[in-house]
Amino acid sequence: MRIHFLFYFSVIIILLGCNENPIGLTIQEAEKKGIFFDSLNLVYKSAISVDTSNAVFKTESDMEKASTAYQNLFDEFGKYLKANQFNWPFATSCFQKIYINENGKIDYFLFNFLGEPPYEVTTDQENKFKSLLNEFIKDYTFPFTTSMKHSQCGTVVYGLKKEKQNQK
Repeated sequence: MRIHFLFYFSVIIILLGCNENPIGLTIQEAEKKGIFFDSLNLVYKSAISVDTSNAVFKTESDMEKASTAYQNLFDEFGKYLKANQFNWPFATSCFQKIYINENGKIDYFLFNFLGEPPYEVTTDQENKFKSLLNEFIKDYTFPFTTSMKHSQCGTVVYGLKKEKQNQK
């Protein structure tokens, strides 16, 4: 009973906090703050899913529109990183789960770098990335709105491709 109470309490806290400033955090930082995928997933429906009955975007046209919007987000963020002199010395894989409200604003952008030595992200790189991410998402709006909050996850590779690294 106590576990159910804590779970629903955390969902209520998340619901109340969604209209505040967007938050970009590592997945581990989010969990330390009581922000969990399970709780967020009760509030934010999957944007695109193999099972379209569980997705916000159900038609092929809508799914294509959403996919293009997500790709544009990552393209624009990549340009923003570069414009702010943030460059990766190597290809860096990053798992991301983005939570978007009905107005197209990002509420949560959770991430986890997947690199292993020698391609591991340093603490300084992660902190700078997070700082620039938070600056970027506070003003970013998706080019569409929906009738419900939604989320999408995936892995993005930032930086140079490993095989091109030695060609400089």
